[in-house]
Amino acid sequence: MHDQRLKRCPFCGGACKTIQGEASGAVWAHGIFWRAYCTKCQARQLFHRSEAKAIAAWNHRVKDGCES
Repeated sequence: MHDQRLKRCPFCGGACKTIQGEASGAVWAHGIFWRAYCTKCQARQLFHRSEAKAIAAWNHRVKDGCES
């Protein structure tokens, strides 16, 4: 089911979810992580320390054209 807090995938328009995981210190020094991913094309983002930060990063979109 699509998480209503998340925008659809910018690549395919698919529904997205957040997941919580745990990584070893060699991969992610903070242990527990959150990330958003597309359930259709499997696009995913880097690890974040909180679900709120993962959602905010996923929902960020750049406007058309150059921005500085």
